[in-house]
Amino acid sequence: MGVNTAHVKWWMSEHESFEVGPEVSAGFAAHLQTLPWTPHRVDWEQVPHVELSTKVDWEEQVGAIARRSPFGRFSHVLLMYSGTEPALVGRRDDVLRDVDLLCAASPGPRYFCGAVIREGALRAQFPAFGEFDGFSKVLFRT
Repeated sequence: MGVNTAHVKWWMSEHESFEVGPEVSAGFAAHLQTLPWTPHRVDWEQVPHVELSTKVDWEEQVGAIARRSPFGRFSHVLLMYSGTEPALVGRRDDVLRDVDLLCAASPGPRYFCGAVIREGALRAQFPAFGEFDGFSKVLFRT
């Protein structure tokens, strides 16, 4: 699963992106665990958010919806597959446009956060996060 699947490797070869180690995923997972949860995902009834269905004009709307949240301030995204696997880092608009493809072999909700790359160093911004529900919605914490 994750960055080691053939379709994700292909996507990474076609986009400005790179892999980061599982220690970054572990830090993001630890941050997410501080939030309210249902049995399988963040409890969005208790976390302020905006959401978008992938069923309606997805590519036209995702950037505008993302910019209504703190996540939208960042040009890059860290996409976590699990708290124990490497994560993908890519340009925000590229990752959001293809999040369903990037998560296709990883069932269930997948989380991502904003990221800054300065002087070659990644600074993941865990509080500025979102979720792809694995089906048809993306939610962004506000």
